[in-house]
Amino acid sequence: MSSGINVNYGDGTFEGVDDRVYYAGVKDLSVAYKGFSLSCDYIADGAAKVNEATEEEYQFVVWYDKGDLKKDR
Repeated sequence: MSSGINVNYGDGTFEGVDDRVYYAGVKDLSVAYKGFSLSCDYIADGAAKVNEATEEEYQFVVWYDKGDLKKDR
């Protein structure tokens, strides 16, 4: 649904408890913070059809934790 998106956070702007990037149906997403970069792609990250929701609706989250960017379903 979307592709080629780059999200770059400035120093000190992505460390709060509620600071997250949520995505679904996105190919070739890059999230960058403090010199770290994380590539995201809903297909490569394992999106699956769940009940009535399609693979494109499967949601993922990216956050910064203790010196690293992390991603989860």
